[in-house]
Amino acid sequence: VSKQEELEKNKKELEQVRAEKFSVMKQQEQEVKNLAKQKEDKDKAVSSLRARERELLADLRKKQTESARLQKQIEDLIKKEIEEANRRKNVKKVEGSAMPMTTQEIETSRGFSGNRGRMPWPVDNGAISSKFGEHPHPVLPGIKVKNNGIDIVTRNNTQVRAVFNGNVSAVFSLPNGNKAVILRHGEFLTVYSNMSSVNVKKDDAVKLNEVIGVVTADNEDNTSVFHFEIWREKSLENPENWLIRR
Repeated sequence: VSKQEELEKNKKELEQVRAEKFSVMKQQEQEVKNLAKQKEDKDKAVSSLRARERELLADLRKKQTESARLQKQIEDLIKKEIEEANRRKNVKKVEGSAMPMTTQEIETSRGFSGNRGRMPWPVDNGAISSKFGEHPHPVLPGIKVKNNGIDIVTRNNTQVRAVFNGNVSAVFSLPNGNKAVILRHGEFLTVYSNMSSVNVKKDDAVKLNEVIGVVTADNEDNTSVFHFEIWREKSLENPENWLIRR
C-alpha cells in the first residue's frame, strides 16, 4: 500500500511536470508565431515607409522648386521696384533703405514696423505646420528643409486677409496652378501663397483685414496649407515675430 501511494504521488508529480512542460512549449510556440507576425508587420512597414519616402522626397523637391521660383520672382520684383522708384519724382532717400519712397510710403513703412508682434493672422483659423528657417524634416531622417515663411494648416476655402494697409505689387500663378499675391507696405512686403482665387489685381490699394483671396482646397479632409512670408526689402523676416500670439 505504501509503495502504491508513493507511485501515485510520483505519477502526479510527473503529470504536473509534463503539464508545465507542455504549457512552456505552447508558450514558446506562441512566441515564435508572435515574432513571425512582428517580422511580417515590420517588413510591411519598411516597404510602406520606402514608398512613402519616395513620395515625400518628390513632394519636397516640388515644394523646393516652387519656393525657389517664388523667391526669384520676389527678388526680381524688388529689384524692378527699386529701379522704378529711383526714376520717380517726389520720393525721398530713407536711411537704411535701398528704395526711395514717397511721404505716404514712408508713413506706411513706419506703421508696419510699429506693429511688430501685433498684426492679425492672414487667416482666421489654423495652426503653424512648418516654421520659419531651416529645420529637420518632420518625417525624413537626415533631411533638412528651409522655409522662407510659415505654413499654416487651415480649412479649405478659408478667406485670406491683408495683415496691413498696402498696395498690390504682383499677382501670379504658381507651377501647381494656385495663385500668390504680394503686397507692398513701404519697404516691407507680405506674400500670400497657395490660393485658389484672388480678389485683387496689381496696383490695387488694400486695407487692413481686407479679403484678398481664398485658400485652395488641397485635401479631402477639409484642410489646406497656406503659405505666408514677410520681407524687408531683400531680407527675409520671421512672420511669427510680427503676428499676434495665439
